[in-house]
Parts: sequence; structure tokens; C-alpha cells
Amino acid sequence: MVGYLGEDQSKTMAHCIALDLECADICSLAAASIAPGGEHMNVIDALRAKACEACHAMVA
Repeated sequence: MVGYLGEDQSKTMAHCIALDLECADICSLAAASIAPGGEHMNVIDALRAKACEACHAMVA
């Protein structure tokens, strides 16, 4: 990551890393909700899918 610090794209990379961390949190929440068959698991899984699609759109 250090190589990106002096590049013009450092803000883009920082944003991408922040999204990755947020996505990891959302995935953890989804796993914790889906595993026991939580009441809101469908809503949480839809949020997880939307977050994953947003990350994919950034790198595509």
C-alpha cells in the first residue's frame, strides 16, 4: 500500500480500502444473521449484495 501514497490515485485507493473495510463489516453482520436464521436475514443479505456490487463496480 505504501506505493500508492505518492500517486495521484491515493484518494481513490483510500476510498476503495474504506469500502473494503465496510464491506467486511457488512459481510460479518450478514453471516451472523443468516447462520441462526435471523428474522431480518433477507434484508441484511440484500444489503450485503448491494455493497458487494458497489465494490465490484469500482474495480470493473
